[in-house]
Amino acid sequence: MLDDLVSEAFATNTDLRIATANLRRARAALTEAKGAHLPTTTVTASAVEARQTVPTANGPVPFSSEFYRAGLDVSYEIDVYGRVSRSIEASRADADAEAATPC
Repeated sequence: MLDDLVSEAFATNTDLRIATANLRRARAALTEAKGAHLPTTTVTASAVEARQTVPTANGPVPFSSEFYRAGLDVSYEIDVYGRVSRSIEASRADADAEAATPC
């Protein structure tokens, strides 16, 4: 019976649900801020097939060619002035504050 009452209290307590949602939001922001320390990558690829008729002395000759292209871009922000580190510290402080907030 006590377990049922505790479950009901958790289900109907909107303050607890709001606090949990705020904590999850703050932790997600922290995870996103930590991602700024990682390099950013972009991968591209394309393939094209071209067909045309080439005129020759013996008449038109079909000609086809295939073109392939691949690319990789990698960039990394060097945190010279500490913007990324301060952003992570601020997000961590927000997450800690949400965790310490009483319901």
